[in-house]
Amino acid sequence: MRVKQAAVALSDERLIIVVGGSPDEGAYLCASARSATSAQLGFIAAHARGPIRVALPERRAVDLGLSTGRDTSARGPSRPSPASGDSNAGLTSVVASADSARTVQLLAYPLSTMHDFRSPGSVFPMVVPELGVLVNSAPSGAAVDLCRLASLEPVAVLCQLSIGGRSVTDAARVDSFAADHEIPVVAAHDVLQYRLQDVRIVERAGETAMPLPVGGFRAIGFHSRFVRGEHMALVLGDQVVPPGDDPAGVPVYVHKRCVGAVFGSTGCDCAHALAAALADIAAGGCGVVLYLDSHGGIEHAAATAYGIWDVAIVEQILCDLGLPREMSELNGGPVHVLRGPPGTSSPGRG
Repeated sequence: MRVKQAAVALSDERLIIVVGGSPDEGAYLCASARSATSAQLGFIAAHARGPIRVALPERRAVDLGLSTGRDTSARGPSRPSPASGDSNAGLTSVVASADSARTVQLLAYPLSTMHDFRSPGSVFPMVVPELGVLVNSAPSGAAVDLCRLASLEPVAVLCQLSIGGRSVTDAARVDSFAADHEIPVVAAHDVLQYRLQDVRIVERAGETAMPLPVGGFRAIGFHSRFVRGEHMALVLGDQVVPPGDDPAGVPVYVHKRCVGAVFGSTGCDCAHALAAALADIAAGGCGVVLYLDSHGGIEHAAATAYGIWDVAIVEQILCDLGLPREMSELNGGPVHVLRGPPGTSSPGRG
């Protein structure tokens, strides 16, 4: 709900606040760059710290001749570009709301070119990966994606919220400020979760027999589309759901990648927990163990984002296998029992 409210606010040319995934990131006042006004930038200047930053996708930055500070084909964190610009339309580099508003608008205007800007100036571009919050759950990626959701140019103004000259990291103070000024608040990880609902992030890669000491399994491989990651579903027998059985009753265990589990390390409980899960499934006659890889090539704002990705990957794999995908979180144990047979007692599961 908050994501939709924030998108509507941007569409209505209003400000929003995007909260980062960790206290260190704080909260950011944001606006659509295309419709940014002098009044909005004046309000931001009065209640934020640091220069005016404009988050824009890599392709847009390249089109404008702005340095991205890195290989534009790479996926990585948003960062300020070394280039800054003020409009050439009779403006100076003096920090003034009217000048900055014109510069910000031109950065979002599709027909603008590098000749419309000069450096140095008072507006600093931030380059965001084309996939936005999917590969970078920082406020900059979230702000750009919110502009997209609002059917606006994916370019956003953002400055860190400040009260009394200090960044605001306390959620209660952010909410109080937002309520006083009637500004919608949305968390970056909420935007990530919203986008993951409609994006296919894993696809089936292959299948092979996997005979194990406890029984005959099938290994079905899944490949992450946007980041480095290979996942596996170990399915007992030829069918995920035996004839006449209820899919909701099929046991499902989720195991996060651990080298200790592969080599049987005694330094953790992962190997024992994984073996116990496989034994439980073999004894019950059906079931699935999902072995999740880590997420490579992705920049998360906080550990929360890792959990969101894990849940989304599990849900999409379950859907591919024809199983119910209801779940909200994964625990911190070596093996998470999503659905298990009654009376199971494998250690390390919650």
